[in-house]
Amino acid sequence: MPHANRPSGAPRVIALTMVKNEQDIIEPMLRHNARLLDALIVLDNGSVDDTRMIALSLARELGNIVVTDSAGFGYTQGERMTRLLHAAQTSYFADFVLFLDADEFIGSASRTSFHRELAKIPPGGAGAVTWRNFVFTGGAAEVDPLSGLTQRLANEALPITKTVLRLDGRFQADLAVGRGSHLATHGGVPLAVLPLPELPLWHFAVRSQAQLTAKALVGWLACLAANPHAAKTPQSYHWRDMFRRIVHGPGFGVSDLRRLSLHYADPNLASGQSWPAEPAVVDDSPAIDRTRRYSTGEFIDPLILLARSWEQALRARDPLFTADEAVDAVIDIPPFRFLREKHRLMSVLDVGCGIGLGLELFSRLGVLDLAGVGTLPPESLVLRRGGYVRHDPAAGFTLGRQYDLVLCLNTPAGGSARDALTLMANVDRHARTMIAFSLDSPGLKTIAEWLARWRQMDWVPDLMETLALRCLSSSAALRRGLVILRRTSARVSDGQQADMHHHVVHDEAAQDRSSGKRAMPGGATPDGAACDDAGGRHATGEHPAADGTSGDDVTVHNAAHDYATAELLAIAERPYRMPAPVAGVHEEALLDAAQSSWLGYAVPA
Repeated sequence: MPHANRPSGAPRVIALTMVKNEQDIIEPMLRHNARLLDALIVLDNGSVDDTRMIALSLARELGNIVVTDSAGFGYTQGERMTRLLHAAQTSYFADFVLFLDADEFIGSASRTSFHRELAKIPPGGAGAVTWRNFVFTGGAAEVDPLSGLTQRLANEALPITKTVLRLDGRFQADLAVGRGSHLATHGGVPLAVLPLPELPLWHFAVRSQAQLTAKALVGWLACLAANPHAAKTPQSYHWRDMFRRIVHGPGFGVSDLRRLSLHYADPNLASGQSWPAEPAVVDDSPAIDRTRRYSTGEFIDPLILLARSWEQALRARDPLFTADEAVDAVIDIPPFRFLREKHRLMSVLDVGCGIGLGLELFSRLGVLDLAGVGTLPPESLVLRRGGYVRHDPAAGFTLGRQYDLVLCLNTPAGGSARDALTLMANVDRHARTMIAFSLDSPGLKTIAEWLARWRQMDWVPDLMETLALRCLSSSAALRRGLVILRRTSARVSDGQQADMHHHVVHDEAAQDRSSGKRAMPGGATPDGAACDDAGGRHATGEHPAADGTSGDDVTVHNAAHDYATAELLAIAERPYRMPAPVAGVHEEALLDAAQSSWLGYAVPA
């Protein structure tokens, strides 16, 4: 079974989706699919509407949604999804991987029934889930698209399928995803697929006049940007033909939307041809969570969207860092951008900050309240603002406050136990609820030792947050050894518990559970170790009062902590070769094939 080696006893199922300008449907799509998945990774392809903001809001609320960016205008979905698959599989090591578009909803009522269908796919094989195309009926669909889409085709005359991979936790470097994620290849050979008729994919392609107009215009121009000869190929013929209907006539109004939805992606319906006979439809109201907290279902004006898209594609963009600033360093933007945006971090302390590059990254990401502790002279730092204390991180100190996030990265694994405990006490003293920790030599034994030490200090891994940031990282050391730690006295993210209990619900705000003052290990404040505050909150070193947690809750949380540690150690046991660092500025989580060695796991088992 694919979950045989999982401490949770359940398969890990993730989905990858590339989205662009989908503000009308992205919220219900993410809500519906996330409840069935352990992680849903959203690759935003330069949206100029509210799509990205909505996805981030749901990442905060639900906990198992990851948001990152790949903004190139040209439509190269297959290439990007292949690279995202490799990044995801060398961090999550999923048992099953799905590929979804923003208008696709998994047609399953529960995780149990979903897993039962996935288990039919043979090991190392692929499954095929078929579109059930819903038909535009007008009226309410202009306001909230799902409320007006309650009919679907009775039979799919031209069934179109999407691929589901069964990997059973393995990474295969020669897997590739085709255009539209309708097929996958292994070593260039298409994978044989097993149809899964009991697992449909509800498809809502035509939702409003504004949505379809924008999709046709921007979609076809993106195809031409990727391949100027696209008009001579059969690829994306539906976008090409809808584009021609708009530009050359007759165009389409609301009355045409139903007919377009009845024949969506039908290659027999070429531009200018008369409409075929209307196929039979059936009433169907799929069980979809239509809750909207961050959207209304309204689509942006197509003219505004087109103008914004071309402006974004053509204008020069100032990079967050220049290449000259990373001659001998890896500036790994995507994982820390996501961490900053998801948790709305306002203050960051870096213990062992080196030249301050990590703090400077958070500064440019908008964090104003920054501080660093390290051994270099202040004139050696690249940090432009924030406080700095020149002090040995392995000697006790206190700054008299706590921070939203404390960084303790590339920690020497081979130091003395005494120095390690003092360093950890320093980090513990200043961390409010979250620590980002990594070792310079992240082997199985050292990771296990340090996680055990952190557990004794009431800090445990947040599994799904850790895997998310590893997935987005282009630093081999971080992909192998980064761990996000949360206090056990804080409420464990329900996204982490859910990975254990087969149900994902996120507790939006982590809350401290312990009460009273916490002893401050590490000794008295050393001379000169006071740090000027950059305008943030001053913490007292106290935790909020207890919230009446029951013994049963504590047992569940302890089980989740043990499960997270077991999963991370199981990953650390995998064969791995630490590649040489790829110096430079990495603004996207997707590296090209020439840089694939950073994955590290592409070695014989």
